[in-house]
Amino acid sequence: MAALTLQNVKIGAIAAVIVLALLALVAASVIRKLMVKFITIALLVVLGVAVWSQRTAVQSCAQRAKDRSAIGDTGGVICTFFGKSVTVPTA
Repeated sequence: MAALTLQNVKIGAIAAVIVLALLALVAASVIRKLMVKFITIALLVVLGVAVWSQRTAVQSCAQRAKDRSAIGDTGGVICTFFGKSVTVPTA
């Protein structure tokens, strides 16, 4: 299994947010019952926010790793995206 890279996470998170937004729009037009529609849209919005939040956290972690590398700190920084380790280039 290939390791996640920072670039893969950035692109994948944006794609996931777009897909979730499209699914929310489709759900709003297809689902007729109001409560089911509300719950489905709310769930998709929460998932989108979670993905975006994780993307931001990975970017911040990657920046910290690059900053530490720039000052010669060889201590490891482990970045994760929903619990999966992400390979962060330090150069």
